[in-house]
Amino acid sequence: MDQILIAWIGGADIDLSLEKQHGPISATLQSGQYTHAYLLYNYEQTKTQSYLDWLQKQHEINLQADHIPLTSPQDLGEIYLAADQLLNRVT
Repeated sequence: MDQILIAWIGGADIDLSLEKQHGPISATLQSGQYTHAYLLYNYEQTKTQSYLDWLQKQHEINLQADHIPLTSPQDLGEIYLAADQLLNRVT
């Protein structure tokens, strides 16, 4: 059975990866036997792609990441809709 992680990439994830440390997402992947990770983000593509490349090297996992444009990074309504759409697609 597939073990799936769904998460939103946060600043701590990106910042810690630059220091070759595991942030919340990477630490979670280390703690389980996940087969897939579906990640959402609202950071610049270049900044996020470096993180995703690093994360893929750290973990043997099927990784999919989607950029979600937000009016504001604190717009919970937009975040909810993006997460709901992803959950509908995955399940």
